[in-house]
Amino acid sequence: MTQLRDMLTRYGRLNTFVRPYRGRLILGILAGALFGSTNGALLLVIQTVWSRFLEQPEGTRSWWQIIAVALLVPVMMFGRGACDYLSDYMISWVGLRVVMDVQSRVFGHLQ
Repeated sequence: MTQLRDMLTRYGRLNTFVRPYRGRLILGILAGALFGSTNGALLLVIQTVWSRFLEQPEGTRSWWQIIAVALLVPVMMFGRGACDYLSDYMISWVGLRVVMDVQSRVFGHLQ
């Protein structure tokens, strides 16, 4: 029980350094969750494209359907990449700022 209490006090002290950057951290976590959900959505899109368009006879598709299907997978991949980049960038940014704040406090204390 004391180990848990010690661990919580350490995280509480670190939380004071993270608190100013809370918005960016939450944005990074949400972007990461959205990136994770796009993995399953991409499989669903590919399954839908395969079952609805590649297994149907050729004359049953309109041009609008073909264009929409042709753009669906690249748009999904672009959104997936944007979420991955945003998540990595925000969480790295917050981590670097927290380390910089801790270093500044330690150096200020030493001087």
